[in-house]
Amino acid sequence: MMVWLAWPGAHVLTAETAEEVSSRFTEHEPDVVLIELASPQYAAYDVLRWVRGRSEVPIILLSHCDSEIDEVRALAFGADGYLKYPFGELLLLARMRAVLRRTEAPPCRLRRADVQLGDLAINYTSGRVTLRGDPVHLTSYEYRLLTYLVRHADRLVSYRELEDHLWGAGHHATPENLAVFVRRLRLKLEPNPSHPRFILNERGMGYRFSMPKQQLAA
Repeated sequence: MMVWLAWPGAHVLTAETAEEVSSRFTEHEPDVVLIELASPQYAAYDVLRWVRGRSEVPIILLSHCDSEIDEVRALAFGADGYLKYPFGELLLLARMRAVLRRTEAPPCRLRRADVQLGDLAINYTSGRVTLRGDPVHLTSYEYRLLTYLVRHADRLVSYRELEDHLWGAGHHATPENLAVFVRRLRLKLEPNPSHPRFILNERGMGYRFSMPKQQLAA
């Protein structure tokens, strides 16, 4: 339990049971959530799934285990970050600031606020993504991954370039971590995720966003 955490201007809440998580999350709507992965591990993952199923709030999982499987599982269940003990307060605060920056409305770096890609639409001003007119609920990492690929459409973007964009320089992510987010994004965007039409993988190299033909013609 992170009772020692202090951040000027922040109100830190703690919860030890599922009931406390539910009541405090619903009442206070926190800006960031820290979940400690401890024994029994399934309880932490249950909390992670519960929070992610109700909100796109940034989530960081804190773990005593030096296990790549745990990190991959955490990302697959919706975590935005994974930090292994031991670490200091300054590092944790830096990670929290990083995930909070990523949830801010992204600047419009294109000439248009709305981009139509076949039946997929992105509004860079609002950060809203729709598919055939229906809203697509993306996490901050999924949104950043999608928009980065779109901005570099039809160009191969290497694993390292995408990892640096999502996690920053000096990260410890792997192509397997990145693949978790790509898989989640495909499930939300692709009619057949096993045979994607938007996000294509060039094995051992990176990913490419395939621009719809009608968009290229325009």
